[in-house]
Amino acid sequence: MSRKGVELSTLRRGLEILGLFSKETLLLDTASIAERMGLSKSTVYKYVQTLEGSGFLVREKSGRFFKLGPRLLELASVAQNPFRLVDVSYPILQELLDRTNETALLATIMGNRAVCLSKVESNHNLKLTYEIGAAKPLHAGASAQVLLAGLDESTQKKILTSMTLVRFTERTITSPKQLSSRLKQIRKDGFAVSRGELDEGTFAVAAPILSGSGHVMASLSLGGPIHRFDHDKERGYIDLVQEGARKIAELLK
Repeated sequence: MSRKGVELSTLRRGLEILGLFSKETLLLDTASIAERMGLSKSTVYKYVQTLEGSGFLVREKSGRFFKLGPRLLELASVAQNPFRLVDVSYPILQELLDRTNETALLATIMGNRAVCLSKVESNHNLKLTYEIGAAKPLHAGASAQVLLAGLDESTQKKILTSMTLVRFTERTITSPKQLSSRLKQIRKDGFAVSRGELDEGTFAVAAPILSGSGHVMASLSLGGPIHRFDHDKERGYIDLVQEGARKIAELLK
């Protein structure tokens, strides 16, 4: 089976496990899930670990049983209006453009890629240009790294072990150890700055947009040619994207 086929099979199994829960079945243990799924307990345990690490399942007090977690509540909220994040974010993107005249982007993580959800582009002749829906690697560039840094440890580790750290420029991080260190620093700082990691001669500054439960829903970023980016602008742009990310998070509550 191809990697894509394996990923789809894993996704299907995960959804099937979540589907076992209902108003009548609020709690399930690994043995019960295995019996209902017709799988071994060791196989189910791997799926459950991933779902727990991603916040889709949580353990009740005894530690034996699982129940649906907060991520599903977030998805339910998004499902009620799938375009809400984009709609709410657009004025903030426009504000960033007005204040900097650099391209502003909204991105989210899908599988092991960062996907552009919305953008406003600089009116400079030389600028960053991204297509809405374009998928980028998670290990290169501030916008993607903010998303990767925001994952829980087990999910992050799983994605990292499945990724090939492709080199795009001389500045691309291709060492797993170096990338892990970079992600820890991003998580601590609450922002990321990159210079020419994905595209030569460019910069990007990004910050995470957090849900009410603290999960990273998306990243907000500014980017442009490196010759328009100096130390003073770096500090100012960091403040702007962090402020913008907080505004979006507040509007989504």
